[in-house]
Amino acid sequence: MERLTLAHDLMLLSLDPETGARRKRQQMSYATVGALLAELALADRIDLDDKRVVVVQATPTGRPAADELLARVTQEKPHKAKWWVSRKQRGFVGQVLDELVTAEVVQRREGRFAGVFPTTRYPQIDGRRAIDLRADLKGIAVEGLSPTSARTVALANLVVAAELHGQVFPGHRKRDLVRRLDELDRTGWVAKGVRQAIEAAKAAAAGGA
Repeated sequence: MERLTLAHDLMLLSLDPETGARRKRQQMSYATVGALLAELALADRIDLDDKRVVVVQATPTGRPAADELLARVTQEKPHKAKWWVSRKQRGFVGQVLDELVTAEVVQRREGRFAGVFPTTRYPQIDGRRAIDLRADLKGIAVEGLSPTSARTVALANLVVAAELHGQVFPGHRKRDLVRRLDELDRTGWVAKGVRQAIEAAKAAAAGGA
């Protein structure tokens, strides 16, 4: 199996555990790029300089989607995290889903809604990884356990940023989760950028309604 990234795990948690239907699609278009940025930050490839994302090491990580984004960051002038997650999401969601299928974590099922509209779902093959992820995330975000992995903290923060907390942390307020996770997450600037991008998209949609 390929070594999975934060983007893969976040995508997996966004899928309905029963049907494999994709949830929070708009939010996930932003959060997938955010997860790739966090992956690069944890691998010491990027960092913030005056609140803008800069490359500190251009060596590929060996993870295709993350390395594609790294190449884009290398070629661009520095921008804030919100800029990246707002403008550079094209293609990454499909790539991450395809890689989950290749890694045999989920399977792709084509169908039709109401017998007319094409649909694609991604049911889990055994469900074990998602169950383990939820247990780890709940431990640090809800039960107050000390985190043993920076990746787990980053993933928990991205779950909240993508507005998946209702499914992963049912009954817990977003504000409380953000406060705890931002204190723990050294890549918290990524989750903040995702939240800002989603809020801006919602405001724009409301203004055009």
